[in-house]
Amino acid sequence: GDLGEAKRNTLASAVQVPAEKKEAFWNVYSRYEEERDALLGEAYNVYGLFASDAADFTPALAKRLGNDLLHIMERELRLKERYFLEMNAMAGSTLAARFLAFEDYYSVISKMYAWADAP
Repeated sequence: GDLGEAKRNTLASAVQVPAEKKEAFWNVYSRYEEERDALLGEAYNVYGLFASDAADFTPALAKRLGNDLLHIMERELRLKERYFLEMNAMAGSTLAARFLAFEDYYSVISKMYAWADAP
């Protein structure tokens, strides 16, 4: 969609992908994006599940939700790490580092929106 294209344009200018590495970069990035959306939902909306008011939670439920959140964060981190290593192998260390920096930034912004939009 339009959002995807806008994000890709932002990503392309932020990461500064040289012409000879474009194919390798976008190949790896597309697979990363697919796996990330499968894990976290588009726009990181899975994080919105953890934004409800905790006042009504029993201690057991609060502990369970906390553990679930940590588990998702850990899976997200492992996904980024795996694709950082693949990007490093396919497109070089500079692009891999910029990819990771951009995705970290995008992740934080997306989580803030997911929390802000939660009912």
